[in-house]
Amino acid sequence: MDRFPMWDGQDGQRRKTGLAEVLTRVPDNTWTWLLLDWDGVGEPPGGLDFEDFRELVLASPTGVPMTWAEVRAFAAQQQDVNDVLLVAVDAAADADPQRFAQDDFTGCRYFVEGFDSGTWTMGRPDGACGAPAPDPATARPGLTS
Repeated sequence: MDRFPMWDGQDGQRRKTGLAEVLTRVPDNTWTWLLLDWDGVGEPPGGLDFEDFRELVLASPTGVPMTWAEVRAFAAQQQDVNDVLLVAVDAAADADPQRFAQDDFTGCRYFVEGFDSGTWTMGRPDGACGAPAPDPATARPGLTS
């Protein structure tokens, strides 16, 4: 798991790392991404206004489903993110709202969390850093993640 501050630099030269930049650390994928929390400034998808979109996100116990392309497009439209929680699953049917309510993302492929304009945390829920290990059934011999 990787954890790093949202802000870098010092004093008057501080810069906030945005969601779009953070997502460049995530490998391209075909997972279903679930937006479980969002508070920020930017353009919500689907032509919704900020409040309607935030209510939609918070009212869905399994999150708002998005493709990887939709997640990246959403991130590109955000000027500032205070809080965000994205989890990746193989399929939306894999979402477990009881576990999500307890911040348990076991079984998810990946997660990205921005917390209180302070810290980014991302990785696999099993605690490993970086991209998920390749599936042994489909991995070519000699290749590692």
